[in-house]
Amino acid sequence: MSTIADVAKLAGVSPGTVSRVMNGATNVNPDTRSKVEQAIAKLAYQPNFQARSLRSKRTDTIALAIPELTNYFWTTVARGVQEASQSNGYHVLICNTFARSPQNLRYLESIYSRVDGMILSRRSEWVVLGGDEGQVSREKPIVFVGQSQAAAWNVDNVYSDSISGAFALTEHLIRLGRQKIAIVTGRQSSTSASDRVAGYGMALAEAQIPLDPELICWGEYERQTAERLTHDLMERCPETTAIVAANNEIAIGVMHALEKRHIPVPEAVAVVCFDDFYPDSRFATLMTVASQSPYDIGVNAAQLLLNRLNSEDYLRPQTVVLPARLIVRQSCGGVPTEVEMNTAFDTTQGHLISPLPRARMMALTPSISPFVDVTITPKDVDLIQADKAQITLLKQALKRECSGCLTVPHFEYAITNSALYRYVLEREPQHEFIQQTSLICPEDQIEFAQRIGIAAVPCRFPFQPAIHPMDQGWAADGELPPFDFPSLTDQLDLFDRYIRIARSTNVGIAADFRSIFADTLNILDTLNGFRPDSQTNLLQKVASSLLAYQTKLVQLICDRFASDLAFVIFSDQLADENGPCLSQDEFAAVFSHRIKHLIRPARENGLSTVLYTPGKLDSLIPLISDLGFDAVYIAQPEVNDLAAIKQAAAGKLSFMGAIPVSLLMNSDEQTIIEQVASTTAMLAAENGYIAGVGAEVNNDIPVKNFFSLLRALSIARD
Repeated sequence: MSTIADVAKLAGVSPGTVSRVMNGATNVNPDTRSKVEQAIAKLAYQPNFQARSLRSKRTDTIALAIPELTNYFWTTVARGVQEASQSNGYHVLICNTFARSPQNLRYLESIYSRVDGMILSRRSEWVVLGGDEGQVSREKPIVFVGQSQAAAWNVDNVYSDSISGAFALTEHLIRLGRQKIAIVTGRQSSTSASDRVAGYGMALAEAQIPLDPELICWGEYERQTAERLTHDLMERCPETTAIVAANNEIAIGVMHALEKRHIPVPEAVAVVCFDDFYPDSRFATLMTVASQSPYDIGVNAAQLLLNRLNSEDYLRPQTVVLPARLIVRQSCGGVPTEVEMNTAFDTTQGHLISPLPRARMMALTPSISPFVDVTITPKDVDLIQADKAQITLLKQALKRECSGCLTVPHFEYAITNSALYRYVLEREPQHEFIQQTSLICPEDQIEFAQRIGIAAVPCRFPFQPAIHPMDQGWAADGELPPFDFPSLTDQLDLFDRYIRIARSTNVGIAADFRSIFADTLNILDTLNGFRPDSQTNLLQKVASSLLAYQTKLVQLICDRFASDLAFVIFSDQLADENGPCLSQDEFAAVFSHRIKHLIRPARENGLSTVLYTPGKLDSLIPLISDLGFDAVYIAQPEVNDLAAIKQAAAGKLSFMGAIPVSLLMNSDEQTIIEQVASTTAMLAAENGYIAGVGAEVNNDIPVKNFFSLLRALSIARD
């Protein structure tokens, strides 16, 4: 009997996409829907309510247990879970477990028996379901959100980096001259509360400020308790000059207490908070926060759960730690530093808080261990890493840290030559339809790269932005037809697959995203067939619509997988064979600030960014550098003067590609070796260079000539 996994494999989509088609979801591309329906017909698959996957008695329903329905953090987590699940054909039951009575928690047992899996937020919920005996994970999948110690329970886990976030908040207060800093937090048994106290204590220890236990106020994550604790604190320690609130409910309680005591904020006491607020809250424009990404936590939790529901394989539990972002507002006062003026004083988005290095945390832990328990252990993935020397070399080249070195790493943007794959793998490569595009499967891509010494492979998100046709009234109203974007969980699934495969190899993964310039112009051409400069307003709207989806995707991938990524590519076409497609003024008016916004999540996660673009590039090189890219992939070296490009870069960009595909198609080995050596020597001198063929390595390139390229690179390394 055929299964949903069989249908998904034949159609070249995820099981979640098959589920959406069967449930009549509207956000499925018509071509994808057709492929799924054809696969269902070919396999004579009979979907029904009781048999829609590998598991029996499936309900296509999951449950989310959260402790507080009125808290901005938890309602936003719920929205992320719900939107991600519904886009994959699943319903979500939301359960409020605010009261800790056995009766209130016990009802989770009855819900658990009626759903396919659960997302939990508290250890008490886990215990009620038999988690201490390890039974739950064997029956139905569980994912935890907000519990940093849940990894020890052999389940998937998604949470924000509380230690680094609290450290950044406290460090900011210290930088502003505050010395007597208190923290009001949750109960001591809560891992998130303990982690935030740990981050607070580490920041004090690093600044050589003694940690006073009188300034640590353990309580609950709710405003009434926080208000009482703040009154007690100010009675006990009236010299307190700053308070770190461990969540937004606590912050409200702290502020109420200070207002009742007529203590001005920030003049007398500065207040900062871990968590942001509802946009219409009076604190949303006032409070300095370490802002979590609750929507992203929900999306990632749903992806992990649905991945388990739709997989036949055993998947090792994952711990996903998402960064917080420091948003500096009015509640802490003081004069900002120059760095903060340029970054943190973005009162909407803030700037990413980099994870504290493990060695640094371990060095600070003895100073805080008398006051709070914190366990810093290596992640499972750290224990199975393979030798990553060539990935390190690639990263150094992108950052121009090995200029002048002829040890050149190798990266290919696209290899589709089946004969080459057969020769290297000694078997036929397996193809899959991934998001409507036929690709060699990730497993074969990575094995191929490992065998021939390629430093990294791209994980490509190959969707083509499309719009639904509508009546002609949209143009008169100035509105856009709806765009058809893939679900974010499908994108996370694809990347998660590449990462899992590559972790135990010496091959890196590069995230390859579409940029927005060429897609915007193509969509406008499809809609009206006009020049973009004649419809600036519509141009802006299309660009903004594409940007909103792509930025969210880039942030999800970079925030979750930054430590696993070699670099990030943004593919676009800013030029043709004659030069730029738009004038500098036109480009600056619509695209410059949007592309900077698009690549920001990669840059703030410390990842090198590469622009892949065909066309004649010499006049665009200064613009590419100004946009914030670290490197440019020269995709059409045949129409470019490499010396002119290098001169225009002025040492500010690294280079990738630049080996003409025509060289491999038509030349003998000696010619290939000589030209590769010449290109390598020129581009690597005073710059970083990663060798690669400019265009796709397709079936037109003889296998022997590609191996001539490998020999040429080997000679260059020697």
